[in-house]
Amino acid sequence: MDLNDLSGEAHVPSPVLNFQDTGPRNSIRPGLDIPPRSTNVRKILRCRAQLFLEFGESINVRAVDIAPSGMSIMTPTILTMGTTCVISFDLPHQGALHTIRAAAKVIYCTRTDSDGFRLGISFSEPDPLRLRLISELH
Repeated sequence: MDLNDLSGEAHVPSPVLNFQDTGPRNSIRPGLDIPPRSTNVRKILRCRAQLFLEFGESINVRAVDIAPSGMSIMTPTILTMGTTCVISFDLPHQGALHTIRAAAKVIYCTRTDSDGFRLGISFSEPDPLRLRLISELH
């Protein structure tokens, strides 16, 4: 009997939540099926890149990090979510640089204190070479 329960009734224990690790998920509320922001491992990638927009416009950007599904870049220009583009950048591999061109879409854009805007872009199509080079980045 629970000493804090003075009613004299039998105490029925509440159900126990199962907190087993079932893979990457949002850890803010264990037990809820909230999709994670990203299940991909991000790797630091510091390089210059070129972002090509519709109508032939291009913007010089800097890469921040990369994952198989997309990358984060810094740009002086604000872009709206859903903007389609092509990004071109070099990935190092075994002492050589491999130029990657990938169709992408802007999934977020946030203002930073001094560097303009940080964009998250999602690659539109899988590319086996790009995936292999990203997985082998150190």
